[in-house]
Amino acid sequence: RLPFGQVPVLIVDGVTIAQTGAIARFCGKLSGLYPTDDPIAAARIDQLIDAATDITARMNTGSSTDPDAKLAARKVLAETTLPQWFGFLEALAPSDRNGFFVGDSLSVADLAIWRLMGWFQSGILDGIPATIVDDFPRLSAHARRIGSMPAIRDWMDTNYG
Repeated sequence: RLPFGQVPVLIVDGVTIAQTGAIARFCGKLSGLYPTDDPIAAARIDQLIDAATDITARMNTGSSTDPDAKLAARKVLAETTLPQWFGFLEALAPSDRNGFFVGDSLSVADLAIWRLMGWFQSGILDGIPATIVDDFPRLSAHARRIGSMPAIRDWMDTNYG
C-alpha cells in the first residue's frame, strides 16, 4: 500500500500511485490541468512541481527531540535557503495579467506553487516567519490570484471551511 513507506499515495482502481509529483501529474492529466500534447509546457510544469518538492524536502530539519537544533536549522533556511529558492520561483513567476506559470490557463504547477506559498504563509512552520514570501511580489500576487479564483475558493471553503 505504501510503495516507498510514506504518504502521499493515491489508489485508483486498485492501483497505488506514490509520490507527490506523480500524483499531481496523474490528476492534472485527468482534469486537463497538465498538457498531454505539448512536451515543452509539460516540462515547464514539471520543473515547478519538482522545485516545490525540493523546497519541501529542505524543510526536514532534524529531530523533534532537539527543538533548538531544529530552530537553528530553520533560521538558516529562512535567512538563506528559502529566499534563494523563492528567488528562483520569482524569476519564473507570471508578470502579466493572465497570471499563470505556464500557458494561458490554470495548471497543476499553479496549484503546487500556490499551496507551497500558502504553507509558508500559514505561520505553522516553527522558525519560519509567515512573512517570508512578502519579499517576492510576483509569487505573492500569484498566490492571491489563484486563491481568489471562484472554483478554488469554493473548494477551499468546502474542504477547509
